[in-house]
Amino acid sequence: MKKTLLSVLVLLLVLTAAWAAADQLTVTAEPGRFTYDFTLPGERFAMVRYNTAEEDGWFLVSAEDGHFTGSAELKCSYSGGNLTVKTLRTNTRTVDTVRVRQPGTPMPAGEPAAFEFPLKAVRDLTLTPVDGGVRYDFTATGCGSVWLKYVTSQQRGKVLIYPEEGWHYSGVLTLPCTFNQSNVYITLISGRQNKQLATGKTTRGYVLTQHVAESAPEGRLKGVIVCIDAGHSNAKSGGKEPMGPGLPGMSSGKGGMAEGSYTNRRESVVMLEIAYVLRDELLRQGATVVMTRESEDEWYTNIERDDVANNAGAHVMLRLHGDNVSDKNSRGFSVFYPWHSEYAQAVADETEYGVYGQLLLDGLLCKASYGGKVRTRLVATDSYVGNNWAKMPCFLIELGYMSNVQDDILLSTPGHQQDLAEGLADGIWQLMLRRGVISQ
Repeated sequence: MKKTLLSVLVLLLVLTAAWAAADQLTVTAEPGRFTYDFTLPGERFAMVRYNTAEEDGWFLVSAEDGHFTGSAELKCSYSGGNLTVKTLRTNTRTVDTVRVRQPGTPMPAGEPAAFEFPLKAVRDLTLTPVDGGVRYDFTATGCGSVWLKYVTSQQRGKVLIYPEEGWHYSGVLTLPCTFNQSNVYITLISGRQNKQLATGKTTRGYVLTQHVAESAPEGRLKGVIVCIDAGHSNAKSGGKEPMGPGLPGMSSGKGGMAEGSYTNRRESVVMLEIAYVLRDELLRQGATVVMTRESEDEWYTNIERDDVANNAGAHVMLRLHGDNVSDKNSRGFSVFYPWHSEYAQAVADETEYGVYGQLLLDGLLCKASYGGKVRTRLVATDSYVGNNWAKMPCFLIELGYMSNVQDDILLSTPGHQQDLAEGLADGIWQLMLRRGVISQ
């Protein structure tokens, strides 16, 4: 009996120590910023939330060893006061909370202009997405200073700005916590009268570098041509398409676009980000890469996307998507490959095609798996026009469930995007070996 009690006590102590290690968050507040340090054993990704009386936000962090450390900007906590910082797992469950005194953010440099009366309404307000934020331009005659209130899905606050000559206001509002192309809502308020002057809306801008690098002169994928198709786009187009060579029927070509259940990000934006990460990884490994689209404003039909791959002589085509289902607990990867189209049958029979798809799944599971609780599907189907018209091995790959909070968050995490790219590159290498395109 004593041994049993002793064993239970030891176990409780071990569990308590492990939990304490996971909860160990330290925060240091400084003017205009704070630093954080915490450990989540066994975790590569986490979330940090912060809150003051004047601003709040959340962002994603990554660490190979589960030890997370870094700093974050406090843009407009001018008066100081309480700063609350929380750490969360990527399933949004809170791990630890710390509250400290924040000394206040330095006021912006500059002096308010002399007021003129009566105040005139804001004229010519323009909001333009720029890399990492939003550019604002407007004229507010008589307003010696203006509060610029900003709200996004990830952060909110209110900064004080001053006019240039002629009552003209211009500058860039940086939004480090806000995801690319998230909506940004702006409200302008007069500095002293507290009067709303104007409102506007735009998106946080970003720049995807096109053709950033040529393929490495040496690499295990040297000689391999890969076509990457980032699913959907911001542009719209209608029209039906034939299902595929040798297949009956037409398709509307209007497949629904997923949206993040937590991030509210569009599938087209997230998949384009991942497409560029994958492109760069393949280039580093010596492959030649073609992309069906390189921006959100391009629209191509499914057949036109296949034409890009066919005309380039691609050895494999990957069509990147994010899934959306009613079961919010579903997580994982799916690979769909063509079945009865004449082009697909010229590539391989169904069994061999399935082997190709499994190689891609295996690569993803090896490099981008999380906790072993991953749902996978490998499906032969005639349902996807974009698979049926490809003259090479072609796969529609659902890289995660945007309807699941954790998958949704991970799909926008740079470290996880890199894991996905490396997993797909491993799968392509195995596939090309099996096809005899390259040799070890």
